[in-house]
Amino acid sequence: MTRLSMDSTTLIDLAHHFDTKLSNLQTSYDLTEAKHDPSCQKLLVSLGKELEGLECILSQMKAELQKGKEAVSKAQEIKVTYQDVIEALKYTIRHLPARLPNKPVPGQHIDLHCKPDKNGTTSSIKHKAVEVSRPMKEVVYCPPIEYLTVDEFDTVPKYMKGRLTYNQLNSVIDDLNKTFQAKYKILKMKRTKLSDVNRKRYETFKLQESKDCKDTFFVVEGDMKEFAKMKMDAISRSMLTVLRHCGRIREIRGGGITRFAIVEMY
Repeated sequence: MTRLSMDSTTLIDLAHHFDTKLSNLQTSYDLTEAKHDPSCQKLLVSLGKELEGLECILSQMKAELQKGKEAVSKAQEIKVTYQDVIEALKYTIRHLPARLPNKPVPGQHIDLHCKPDKNGTTSSIKHKAVEVSRPMKEVVYCPPIEYLTVDEFDTVPKYMKGRLTYNQLNSVIDDLNKTFQAKYKILKMKRTKLSDVNRKRYETFKLQESKDCKDTFFVVEGDMKEFAKMKMDAISRSMLTVLRHCGRIREIRGGGITRFAIVEMY
């Protein structure tokens, strides 16, 4: 006797148990006899084909699922790589200097002692102007002072730079370039087109020249005060000393005047 029949507490439960068993046996017998029925055989064949189709689809789905897992794995690897790149870029952005060294653009350097011809170009025995298709309003009248690099700043002796920062030094280079631009723009203008103020400046610039500063571009402290509003205090003089140490400018003394000349970098 089965466990279910042993668990029956009443005759009704026991009778229901055996009725279920007999019904299952009858169904099994009917199915066994149905195998000789042609319509049933066609149905079984059709069910078999559908089952094969389902198995094929299931196999394809498993293959696609595997591809998906591999794609997710590769995506995770790429994510880690890009996270490293993003962190590196964030670090670079945080430590990027406010000013970066730039290379002089060919054609921007015009010799101070050249006179423009009727076509607006300049020529000299020592220097030849580079032909560029550029509006004359963009002409630079002297070569720019190059910004310091971080490596150059690090090589400056501590006693010389003191508490000066990298950005402070490059900021004073901006002021110097502004001063040189303003001075040599006036020197390149025709005297007939100069205002009274600029004519006096022009004459002063000419008086400051000497044989030692021939073919050089220089300014004096007064020019820095006037054109760049620089305060020529101890800090400013310390920055000029550092720039001289790094080979950006040099001093030309004579006639009671200290001239700060550009050291051209090639």
